[in-house]
Amino acid sequence: MIVTFNRFASDTDEEIALVAEHCKEKGVGFAVNTVFADGGKGAVELARLVAETIEKTHLNP
Repeated sequence: MIVTFNRFASDTDEEIALVAEHCKEKGVGFAVNTVFADGGKGAVELARLVAETIEKTHLNP
C-alpha cells in the first residue's frame, strides 16, 4: 500500500511530516506528489516508490 500526499502551496511541512510519520508507523509507503505544480518531475518520488513496491511484492492469485 502507498499513500501519496498531493502537495499544494498551502500545505505545511509539519502537515506532511505528520502524515509521513503515521504512514511509517503503519508500515505504509509514503510519497509527496507535486505534479500539478512541477509537471512530471513532481511525480518522480511516487513513481520510484511504486516501482520499488512492485518489485518487492509477490502476488499469488
